[in-house]
Amino acid sequence: NINSDYENVSRNLKNCYMAFDCGDGENLYYTEFAPGSKDCVDSWSLIQSAQCYKSWGEKLYGCLYCQHCISTMESAFLYDCRNCEHCFMSSNLRNKKYYFYNEPLAQDEYEKRMRNLDLGDYGVFQKLCADFEKLKVNAIHKNTLNERAINVIGDWTIDSRDCFSVKFLTGCERVSYAQAVFGYRDSYDVVFGMSGERCYELLAPGMAEHNFHVMFSASINNSRDLEYCDSCRDCHDCFGCIGLAHRAFCIFNVQYSEDEYWRKIDEIKSAMLAAQEYGEFFLPGSSPFPYTASLATSYRGYDDLREAAHYGYPIEEIPTDVSSGVNPMEVVNASALPMHINETDDTICEKAIYDEINGKHFRITPYEFAFYRKHNLPLPRLYPIARMNQWRKNLDLRLRFFERMCDHCGKSMMTAYAPDRPEKNIYCEQCYHEAIG
Repeated sequence: NINSDYENVSRNLKNCYMAFDCGDGENLYYTEFAPGSKDCVDSWSLIQSAQCYKSWGEKLYGCLYCQHCISTMESAFLYDCRNCEHCFMSSNLRNKKYYFYNEPLAQDEYEKRMRNLDLGDYGVFQKLCADFEKLKVNAIHKNTLNERAINVIGDWTIDSRDCFSVKFLTGCERVSYAQAVFGYRDSYDVVFGMSGERCYELLAPGMAEHNFHVMFSASINNSRDLEYCDSCRDCHDCFGCIGLAHRAFCIFNVQYSEDEYWRKIDEIKSAMLAAQEYGEFFLPGSSPFPYTASLATSYRGYDDLREAAHYGYPIEEIPTDVSSGVNPMEVVNASALPMHINETDDTICEKAIYDEINGKHFRITPYEFAFYRKHNLPLPRLYPIARMNQWRKNLDLRLRFFERMCDHCGKSMMTAYAPDRPEKNIYCEQCYHEAIG
């Protein structure tokens, strides 16, 4: 990574800031999983896209608040649209141009209405955001976001078969209780990683590849036959090891001959089985970080600290000094920021902004300010982590699937949409395709 600060699980980045799970990107700010993208801010799950803001989808260009969209350009506030351009505040469009609030317009009329919208005004922008939330609730939703998935109970699963209770899978077979894995076979309880087989209870880095028969382990890459290991790569036949590379037949980071290794393993596993300790992932209490400092609390269903403590996770608060490093003379309250982007200049980058809602200070970076000016967007009022948590809260990572009736034909179907969700039109796959064309 070049000139890229505060990155994690990312590679081949240039001029990025707070970009996570990203690869081959440039000028990505406050983004999560944006492979092959550039010049995007406050976006997530954005593939091969550019010049986007608060968007998620694939092959987007010049899109603001375009979500669940593919191959779309120069549009704003779209939901579930494909191959569209110059559209505004619309949903479920396919191969369309110049749609405004789901109404087709002539090019001149569309451009006239767009000129009358001033997105750079904070009040106007907030009203449009509220309209967009209503639009999403009333849009037609397919029961799952699976594509080319055969015999799969899951969501966001593509080109996979015979998988159960999964989310965010691509190219997998016979995988269960898994999330965000690509090219896995015959594996259970796995999270993250690419091209693995016969793995169980494995938490791999997002870019990890080629793991075979790795169990009860974390952060493993290109290894086989590992158990209870952490942060190892290019290893095989290791047990209870941390931070090894290009090693084999090690126990607790100690090298053994092959024969000694198997004798020791037999002793250790026999003792663990007798004590009913073998066969599970690392205990929650072994985490080096308190639960309150993890991303888990950012997601719906994982923010109950009492429940976390019940399962053994440490939940102590980390003390912070909100005034540390901040000169009070340079602080501007977020509520006092100019209402319009044109009412300020780049001197705002020299000041600290105080997010009164969350009690946090943050800065507007020069690139960020130039991005807002270019796209006529108002300055944000929330600090970056709170903004990123807004989309995380919308992602329900719990592996919960419900049997409910199609809201159009009444057929029974499985879906990730809980009965108490606000979305009104959950259709089976057949009705969905018939409705949107």
